Amino acid sequence: MLQNLKISTKLLIVLSSISIIAVAIYGYIGYNIGYNILEKETFNKLTAIREMKANQIEQHFQQITDKMVTFSEDRMIIKAMKAFKVGFTQINTAMNPTALNAIDERLKIYYDEQ
Repeated sequence: MLQNLKISTKLLIVLSSISIIAVAIYGYIGYNIGYNILEKETFNKLTAIREMKANQIEQHFQQITDKMVTFSEDRMIIKAMKAFKVGFTQINTAMNPTALNAIDERLKIYYDEQ
């Protein structure tokens, strides 16, 4: 088949084939390099996001701990907690069981409707 063609046509076919093969090889290598770089960069970003979220959670818990320490040292809150403890123990003796049951029923209805 190639024997009947001119030398310029044969040369054009050979050079075109070599060019196509070279472009295909460079394309494949470029694709692999690009894919690996993008994958590595994605993992780096995900790691950074994970560390940032972990720091945010730790800061949140630290803020809660700081608030608890502050509130535990506040005299007004200490006084209120003592009064609450006394009131909580007195509620059962101050109210009869039927009144407590009525309150429980009204509370249950409230929660069911809301």
